[in-house]
Amino acid sequence: MNLVWTTQDIVRAVKDFRDNSGTMKIMCLWALGERISRGEIRPEHAHIVLTALQEALESGVPKIRSITCGVLGFYGATAQPALPSLRQLAQADPEDKVRTEAEKAIAVIAVS
Repeated sequence: MNLVWTTQDIVRAVKDFRDNSGTMKIMCLWALGERISRGEIRPEHAHIVLTALQEALESGVPKIRSITCGVLGFYGATAQPALPSLRQLAQADPEDKVRTEAEKAIAVIAVS
């Protein structure tokens, strides 16, 4: 069953994402990414989630930056506003995994 999230559901999920750290933040990221990939977040709500994801690209935790890159890739062309941040990570992040995930996201977003 494909359940589309309401604006209230998305705002709650983004609040949970912003309010948590460490493992809980990563779990929130995975949940958002999963819902994006299944089409449960409407395109008109994308900006709410994209804003939070762009903030996560600046996290001091490499795993959060890495997963965020992957989640942004799920958005395809909708995530184009994140391209400058992703390009910066791909070129200058100190972690190999983050650079690799940023490059993958760029490849998906740029050709969508």
